[in-house]
Amino acid sequence: MCKSARSTGGSKVGRGKGLSQTGRAWVLSEGEVIVEAQDQFRLLKNRLEPLKSLDGLRTGSLGTRPCIIHDDHRWVLPIICAAQEAELIPRPVTVVMFDYHPDNLEPSCLNEIKQLREAGPTVESVIELCKTGLATLDDDWVIAGMELGLIEHIVTFGADGRYDYSMRYKSQHQDHLGHIHYLEYPALPKGELAYQGDLSDLARERELGRLWRILGWRYDRRIGNFQFDTAIPKILLDFDLDCFAVTWRDYVFPWPDEVFETEFLSPSNYWTVDGMTGADFVRGLVKKAGVITIAREPRCCGDDKKSDIILQKLNEYAFKGGLTLDLK
Repeated sequence: MCKSARSTGGSKVGRGKGLSQTGRAWVLSEGEVIVEAQDQFRLLKNRLEPLKSLDGLRTGSLGTRPCIIHDDHRWVLPIICAAQEAELIPRPVTVVMFDYHPDNLEPSCLNEIKQLREAGPTVESVIELCKTGLATLDDDWVIAGMELGLIEHIVTFGADGRYDYSMRYKSQHQDHLGHIHYLEYPALPKGELAYQGDLSDLARERELGRLWRILGWRYDRRIGNFQFDTAIPKILLDFDLDCFAVTWRDYVFPWPDEVFETEFLSPSNYWTVDGMTGADFVRGLVKKAGVITIAREPRCCGDDKKSDIILQKLNEYAFKGGLTLDLK
């Protein structure tokens, strides 16, 4: 059981309304064709049943998007695999995540991963890989996902270069079949929406074009602002809660409210993204997501209680209270 359920006292985290209990379909975004996403989400939950005991998995929704909450980050790989089987996201999928760590080390079990790729990865085989092959430090799952054919490209917001200097130079990965995968590491949205930020600086269009294409982020000259392109395939939007924790000496603290407010609610005053906040950008990503995953990572957040506090604050400031958990 996900410990966050005990802190919320029910099915909701914040003010969200959650899934419709009567409708047979979700409208995924304005203007899209209505699809039978509830049946797909039901299939997804059934396939992920083993992770309830293995990784404290809980299910819920963020607006109309299915949301999976679990503990250790590497277990996102079977979640991705199951979501692809349910046709909620493409295979391979672009992952956009918020994480303090890049998680991009080379796995030590590459031969096993190659065999899984040749056989065709299944939820069961990827669960076994997470149990016996991948590092329990959760620092090698990104490359494993690329080698398995589950992940196309990855954009990691908020990774701290002081943690692992190699991440600055690992801008691409060529898997064992020769496919090229790109890895991008922008700072948190508030900073990148400011003057000369990676999400705002038209003067660096040539340099930043790859990041923008992966995100589906484009400058609309008719309105004089950046906005998301809704035409690209669905992404997986992922949050590691340690992105929103502060380490000091031997202590780990959730961000204070002041930091959450500044990072998510302060509007940009730069002309290409004028008025946009970090929360606006996150909600734009939510609209592009087929599935949303949240890794609680209590070991890196201090403990279970601190993970729960971070989740509640993230829901309040970034999601506007839209995160809802299913009843057990």
